[in-house]
Amino acid sequence: MRLYLINPSNPLVSIVKIKESRWNRYRVWKPLSLMVLAGMTPSDWEISIVDENLGAPDYPDMPRPDLVGVTAFTSQANRAYEVANHFRRLGVPVVMGGIHATMCLDEVIECVDSVVTGEAEGI
Repeated sequence: MRLYLINPSNPLVSIVKIKESRWNRYRVWKPLSLMVLAGMTPSDWEISIVDENLGAPDYPDMPRPDLVGVTAFTSQANRAYEVANHFRRLGVPVVMGGIHATMCLDEVIECVDSVVTGEAEGI
């Protein structure tokens, strides 16, 4: 089984878009929760953590996953929905978590197959 854990591009903190926002020079948030979830995933899963803030992945050239997990701050929501739509069009189930999913459940559930609210590590 193949799992992609994705941190969508964040226009507020992307290190590949330093010139677009002066804030990008001072803060970059690492997807630590995705690393924790990867560590908790059964060992028979092949896991890829994709941080779009380090560069844009070419999803069509990547192997098709069996499941996609996406995290998002509200500033990442639009990109998270684009990523979710891409994989759902391929028939891949998408789960979304993070602060945006927790606070905007009704909005998020329209764009993904399942939503994790609160701390995912305990679920």
